Amino acid sequence: MDDKETLHRYLRRSREDLVGKLDGLGDHDVRRPLTPTGTNLLGLVKHVASVQLGYLGAVFGRPSPREPLPWDAPGAEPDADLWVGPGETRADVLDLWAHSAEHADATVAALPLDAAGVVPWWGPGDQDVTLHQVLVHLLAEVARHAGHADVLREGLDGLAGQRVGDPNLPGRSSEEWAAYRARIEEAARGGGRSARVIPGRARRGPATPRPGRCSGRERCGRRPGAAGEDRQYLQQGDADAGSACTIAAPVMPVTVVSATTAATMIFFFMVGHLRSTCRPVRHSADVPGPVS
Repeated sequence: MDDKETLHRYLRRSREDLVGKLDGLGDHDVRRPLTPTGTNLLGLVKHVASVQLGYLGAVFGRPSPREPLPWDAPGAEPDADLWVGPGETRADVLDLWAHSAEHADATVAALPLDAAGVVPWWGPGDQDVTLHQVLVHLLAEVARHAGHADVLREGLDGLAGQRVGDPNLPGRSSEEWAAYRARIEEAARGGGRSARVIPGRARRGPATPRPGRCSGRERCGRRPGAAGEDRQYLQQGDADAGSACTIAAPVMPVTVVSATTAATMIFFFMVGHLRSTCRPVRHSADVPGPVS
C-alpha cells in the first residue's frame, strides 16, 4: 500500500467513526448543544463535510457544484457550519456528507500526492500546498472532531469506542466501569498523595451540618482545632457532589485534601486562630461531553 492509499484509508475510517456517532439517536439528541460552547453531533458532521469539500475541491481547481455553501458565502452568520438551523434537516446534512465524501475521494483518486493546490484562506506564505499536505491536515481535522463526537456520545447514552463492539475497549460491565471511574476520581482527589488524615480517623458517611463545617455527601476526617475544638476536613468527596474545605489563616489559605505533616499544622496553629470554610466544587463529570 503506497502513501496516498494509506492516508486515504485513514481518512475514510475517521469519517466513518464520526458519522457513525449519529446512529441510534433521535433528532433532538444529534442536534442539541452538549457543551457550553454549543458543540453538537450533527453540527460536527456538517462542519467536517463542509471543510472536506473545500480542501479537496476548490483548493485543487476541482470545485463541487454545491460550492460555495450558504454558510461560506459573504455575509453569512459566523459558525453557521457548526450547528443545524431550523430550516435544515438531518437528511440534508447527511446528503451533504455523502456528496462531500464522494467528491473528496474522486479528487484523491485523480491526483498524485505532489499535485499543487492553493488554500486561499491560509495566511500569506502558507497558501501553496500539495495534496500530501492537505491529506495530512484533513486527516488531523477529521480525527479531532471524531474524538469530540466520541465524548459527546458517551455523555448521552454511554456508548463508547470507535464503533459498536470496538475491540480496543475492555469488556467491562456497567458496574465495573463505575468502579473503575470511582478509582480514578479517588486518585484525582488525593492528588497522588495519601488519603489518610493525620492525626484523627477517617469517617464514612454524611457529615452532620454545623456552622462553619462541611455538610453533604462527603467523607471527612476530624482533627483537633484551637482550644480543643474539633474541625472537619474533606478527605474524599462524592463523585457527583461535595465540597472542599480550606483552612484560612492570617497568612494564607491552605487547601486540605489529604495528609498534612504535623510540622505544617503546628506552624499554622502558631500563626493564629484558624477557621474552616467551605466552597462548592463542580466536577467535570457533571457536564456531559468534552470541551471543543
